[in-house]
Amino acid sequence: MAKDVLATADAVLLPRWASGDIVIEPESLAIVNARVEVPLLDGAARPDVLVHGMASDIEFDLLCVEIRVHHEVDEPKRDLLATNGLDTIEIDLSGLSDEAVADPITFRREVLENLANRHWIHLSRASYVALRADKALIEVEDLTVSERVINTKAGRPFTIREQWGFLVKPGSRERVRIQIPDETVGEDAQPYPRGMHTISGRSITVDQWGRLRLRYKMYLDQIQMNPPEPDGPQRGLFDAAEGSRGPGFNVRVRDWKGYPGY
Repeated sequence: MAKDVLATADAVLLPRWASGDIVIEPESLAIVNARVEVPLLDGAARPDVLVHGMASDIEFDLLCVEIRVHHEVDEPKRDLLATNGLDTIEIDLSGLSDEAVADPITFRREVLENLANRHWIHLSRASYVALRADKALIEVEDLTVSERVINTKAGRPFTIREQWGFLVKPGSRERVRIQIPDETVGEDAQPYPRGMHTISGRSITVDQWGRLRLRYKMYLDQIQMNPPEPDGPQRGLFDAAEGSRGPGFNVRVRDWKGYPGY
């Protein structure tokens, strides 16, 4: 019944997200279209409803909606959604009374408008987060690391390894493609994982061809947007976090082996 409601609705309320002093308030997502049980990732994921919609001026081309009646989204599915950057909300209808289910108006309101029964399973829409948090972010989609050779000031060849990402600025409708240096000198290349990363504006430079790059020795910090317990304690979005879970970011710590010469 909830799938049918979503498939024919004009809008659905997105959950609130908060971490420290960063709060993304709940807002209505205008639904452009909605499809039921569309297979994704070669059939590895099949959300209850797949929504395409607009939240103010931000487009969600793919928003997965999971309906909880008996079972919540489990940990393997959470990891699958996060690894592949699929924005997902869960609407919990497990506590509805028989009377609420039988009343079409009440049931529709519970599915579409009740702030108390929904939360984010995964949020990775960088343009949405950057605008609401008023922070510039780096978004990584491609894990490919390319190599090029330059000469250092000492005249020695030095191999630079780089990965492409996008600079996402608050209020900007366009993402800017940017080259991210890999700092693992003398080691196997370790690409930055998919998702959102914090970066200081002072880290951005322009090369001789006018392309945006990030300075070497300036690590990106991966933002962990999704706490395992929606109602649990939350760190600040831009405060360092221990472990791999919870809001805040994980600092990419590595020892340098070698010196690039500049």
